[in-house]
Amino acid sequence: MYKHFFKRFLDFILSLIGLVINPLLVLFAVRGFAGFSADTPSIIEYAGIEMKEFPMGVTTILGKKIAYSGGGYFRLLPYSKIKSIISARDYNMTYFHLRDFDKEQSRQLTLRYFKNYYGINSAMDKFNRLHTDFEFINISQANEEIYWPTVPVIKL
Repeated sequence: MYKHFFKRFLDFILSLIGLVINPLLVLFAVRGFAGFSADTPSIIEYAGIEMKEFPMGVTTILGKKIAYSGGGYFRLLPYSKIKSIISARDYNMTYFHLRDFDKEQSRQLTLRYFKNYYGINSAMDKFNRLHTDFEFINISQANEEIYWPTVPVIKL
């Protein structure tokens, strides 16, 4: 029963954002979750359902794994470091929120102020350089180019 509910729930959520690849599901993980540490395309199997995963790439800086290609760390790291990391990898997934580039947004003075706003003034320039220096494809193209029978399967 839960397996059927889980699949219907995912189908519904994905349809809300206009993403339907039937009968396969695509799940975008931003922060990861317990038991999952891959940073290359993988298959996640849960309750008999398989989902394709296109995770953010991670790198280790000062002993800490970070997602270098989106959001706060993209704004924090110098472009030369991001370019070096991306150049050294075969797979890179980027993920951005519109707020990552919105210099005019109202700012909330909270404990997360630094994380939310540091580097926002230069983020669009950095993004434009990234777009100029590298060739990107969309998720549908990536789905077609990946040879899925050879990727890791993570059973949760």
